[in-house]
Amino acid sequence: MKKIVATALVGALALGFAACNKAPEETTTEAAEVETEATEGTTEASEETSEETTEETAPAVPEGYSIVEVQSDYLGVKVSFAALDDGRFAGNTIEQSKGSDQYGRTEMVVNFFEDEEWKMQNDVKYTIRIWARSDSYVDDQIKRYTAVEGANYVGVWNSEIEDKTKCHYELYTESNTYLDGRIVVEVDMYAYSDWMPMEDYKALVDTMIKTMNIEILDTNNLNDAEGNFPSPSGVYTVPSKITLDGKEYATYWTVPFSAPHAQIDFTDADGKNVTIREDGQNVPKYVSARIELEDPERYREVTFGDYSGICEKTTNRGYIQYEYTMVYAVDGDKETNMTFVLAYGADKTITTDEIKAIYADEDKTAEINAKLDAWAEAYFTQLVYNK
Repeated sequence: MKKIVATALVGALALGFAACNKAPEETTTEAAEVETEATEGTTEASEETSEETTEETAPAVPEGYSIVEVQSDYLGVKVSFAALDDGRFAGNTIEQSKGSDQYGRTEMVVNFFEDEEWKMQNDVKYTIRIWARSDSYVDDQIKRYTAVEGANYVGVWNSEIEDKTKCHYELYTESNTYLDGRIVVEVDMYAYSDWMPMEDYKALVDTMIKTMNIEILDTNNLNDAEGNFPSPSGVYTVPSKITLDGKEYATYWTVPFSAPHAQIDFTDADGKNVTIREDGQNVPKYVSARIELEDPERYREVTFGDYSGICEKTTNRGYIQYEYTMVYAVDGDKETNMTFVLAYGADKTITTDEIKAIYADEDKTAEINAKLDAWAEAYFTQLVYNK
């Protein structure tokens, strides 16, 4: 791919930084403070202030660097940064890792290389992963790791630069900037062996951090033209509306962990909050492997229409959660499946004693299973299997 080097792009990056950051402190000049009828003087002062503001919010791209853009079409997010692009490189490539979108993220690999024939030697490689993540994930990372300094965003070092020319860090947009979560840009940076001097490597890492811009283009990229949610795997589609017990509920987006998911919620006749969230694909042999465990306290086999699967029970969070993994097709040892989670009760709304009373009694256990399975089956049968 061609190098992305253009004055227009540098200008666009500056605008992006200006939009993301807090407004800089007001700058004033004598011409602005003293009233004057000289229009020319006012114009000059305005231009001076504008130039100062641009320099504060968007540092100039250093000589020997060029602007690179990578984009997640799935998430609707564009990331740009200044990459080292001096005379030591013969060219570069930008490639998307195959299959990354099916896990709810986009992974791009940018490689600047010295030799066209030997592109994996004497090169600088940027592996960039774009995620939608929950606030709780980010909060946990901030507690565990060292903060990244000098960036336009909060971030952490997962692996700092030590004696090798490699490192790993993450930068985060603000809370609730992407659905009920935020965008995380994860970067692995690597320079080949001892080919690059350490001071050059540190400079290119620092420049990337300081010039990175994360632009959220459109969260509606997750929907199709009718407002339905095609799963990233392509296996199934969640309709924009789901009907349960004769009532219609609109699906909405949430970021519970590390990807956007479609969810509905409602309150049942007993006043309990119920949520049902599609949770993507499970591992290829999940159902058959769990059936072999023969753990009836935790797993139950279920059948919804023409499809079979397994339900995993979790009760240690103050509510009842059933995770259903349903198998659409089997090819040898592999299963094409999908998983969804039904939560009965909000967090810490059902006591341990109440839960024990339900599952210590066979009739009550059968009753709760039948109740939740009925909702689960109604939900599952309305999903569209993309054969």
